[in-house]
Amino acid sequence: MRKNIICLFIVSMLLTGCTVEYNLNIDSNSIQENINIGIDSIENLPEDSYSQLTSSTNKVYFDEEEYYTVNYKNNDNRLFSEFNYKHNLDKYNNATVLDLCYPNRTVKKDQNQFEISTTGSFACAFTEFGDDIRNANINITTKLKVIENNADKINGNTYTWIINQENYTDKPIKIIMELPKDNTALIKSTKESILIYAVFIVPIAVILLYLVWKKKRINKL
Repeated sequence: MRKNIICLFIVSMLLTGCTVEYNLNIDSNSIQENINIGIDSIENLPEDSYSQLTSSTNKVYFDEEEYYTVNYKNNDNRLFSEFNYKHNLDKYNNATVLDLCYPNRTVKKDQNQFEISTTGSFACAFTEFGDDIRNANINITTKLKVIENNADKINGNTYTWIINQENYTDKPIKIIMELPKDNTALIKSTKESILIYAVFIVPIAVILLYLVWKKKRINKL
């Protein structure tokens, strides 16, 4: 399925009255993206849209490559869906849902820190339909040290931003995490030092010990 199907799914959910949980689990190498959406009433969805959304396989494809895995559940006239995808840390800025909902953003990774920050509105909601949004919670869970954040609430290692019809036009998100130090250079330097010691120092030490032993032997004679 193409990107327009993802857009149709995400935006249609928000415009028909629903709850959205956007979850990120971040470690030093990757981001696990999980999106849970529940539509209050599937009767409001056009028949062709509902058919497109639920008759597909559990895979969503973008540019012919596998993207989100999807699970659907229909319960008492409510449609529940779950999207999952694992991103490399330095590729998350290209995530489809992030691009749709937060076009004004900064996703930055350097040797020491990883930052996600946004400005402007939550673009998955259009102003003329704002009253139809039940709520959208953005949850970021990480074991990394969080240096700075503006979350609405924090529960252990989970930072949550609550988006609703009162604040979605201006609800910035900011979180900066400290990345573990890269010990590659230190390990390489240590290995090089050991190699130099083995190649040069050990033979010299052996020669010196031999000369000392020889000198003592001569003296005894």
